Amino acid sequence: MAEQCPICDEPFKPADICADDIELGCCHALCLVGSPVVDLSSGEEMPDGKIAVYFYSEEAEGGDNG
Repeated sequence: MAEQCPICDEPFKPADICADDIELGCCHALCLVGSPVVDLSSGEEMPDGKIAVYFYSEEAEGGDNG
């Protein structure tokens, strides 16, 4: 069985655009829209913060998506 997004519970497909959540791990990037981006050093929310996105196929292949 394919790995599933912990937010929407849909299986990941190779072409899905994903992002990492600090607590949930790999998620569909669209599922994280509206979630705060936090500076991990200070814990402060970054209002203009951008989250790195990648194709799920890169995660499945063990690529460096950071």
